[in-house]
Amino acid sequence: MHLLLAFDSFKESLSSLQAARCFQTGFKKVLPDAEIETILLSDGGEGFVSALTFQNGELQKQKVTGPLGNPVNAQYGLMRGDQSAVIEMAAASGLELVPRNQRNPLKTTSYGTGELIRHAISQGAKRIFIGIGGSATVDGGLGMAQALGVEFFEQSGKKLQDVLCGADLQKIGRVSLDSLADQIKQLEVIVACDVNNPWIGELGAARIFGPQKGATAEMIEELERGMENLAAVIRNDLGSEISSLPGAGAAGGLGGMLYALLGAKLKSGIEIVLESVGFIDAAKKADLIITGEGRVDSQTIRGKTINGVTKIARNCKVPILVIGGSIVEKDLPLLYDSGIDMTLSLLSTPTPLEEAIQNGAELMRQTGERVGRMVRFLPRNE
Repeated sequence: MHLLLAFDSFKESLSSLQAARCFQTGFKKVLPDAEIETILLSDGGEGFVSALTFQNGELQKQKVTGPLGNPVNAQYGLMRGDQSAVIEMAAASGLELVPRNQRNPLKTTSYGTGELIRHAISQGAKRIFIGIGGSATVDGGLGMAQALGVEFFEQSGKKLQDVLCGADLQKIGRVSLDSLADQIKQLEVIVACDVNNPWIGELGAARIFGPQKGATAEMIEELERGMENLAAVIRNDLGSEISSLPGAGAAGGLGGMLYALLGAKLKSGIEIVLESVGFIDAAKKADLIITGEGRVDSQTIRGKTINGVTKIARNCKVPILVIGGSIVEKDLPLLYDSGIDMTLSLLSTPTPLEEAIQNGAELMRQTGERVGRMVRFLPRNE
């Protein structure tokens, strides 16, 4: 039997890799000769670097400027052989790097993300995959661009020297790419972006994502005016219209800035991962695909990761089992109609949430053994 394991993370309990390893331990207790292939998945947020580098890459550590201007230790991935790098914005400019009582998008910067990009280029990267989920910023990508060498000036002509943040959006009067190195201008950038929010407006970066990052009503209005100002400057100086561009508002405007500066392609994170890891070819070889996440319900088929796996399984005519920390039974008809063949809960008896989270590894191992005992009676493809 050939199994393909493609778990999403089980929040606060198991990473994708931990889930796969625990499941495999239990399954092989019953079927030790089974062939098991593991692919890590991510929708562009947490785990994006791990997913793309798991089979063919290596991690690089680098000290960069954190969202509040203090040094942080971040990591990114370098792919072997194809001059590509993989970056998670959250590693350098993420909300989790900011203490809850200090969250204020007027004061946070994406500068460290630019430093990661610059370091990857110094290591020979000519193509960058960047996951932009989990950011702490609404700086329109000013900090990131500044770290790459883009110059910003006030209306008076004075060059802005300090690390730029959300509060600087309204100060920008001109932008110049004259100091941008050719290797940066020629960089191919693919952005894992799973939201379609525009740069400004009711669904824009400031109004939708500002509150999540600590913005008050007054801050949101200030950020919105700043984003409007920067959009006008980009339009005038770079010839790029990003105000209503779908996805431009992602990560506090980083998506739009990467598009305006480098012609970045904004794509679905799970599509990037599935394509990059060769998921279709792996699925065609499998007798059974097993995936899962912490909670399996109607959002599972409206989400990104497992929905993407299910579509490929259905197209390849390979059965798919979805394992959940919990399963909402009333949503099962929707799940099965979507192409999922079977669901299975990690829990066989009612268990308090905290206890289930703490015992996730053992529960997954037990579930792997249960699945092994079920499938050993099935016909095998020879």
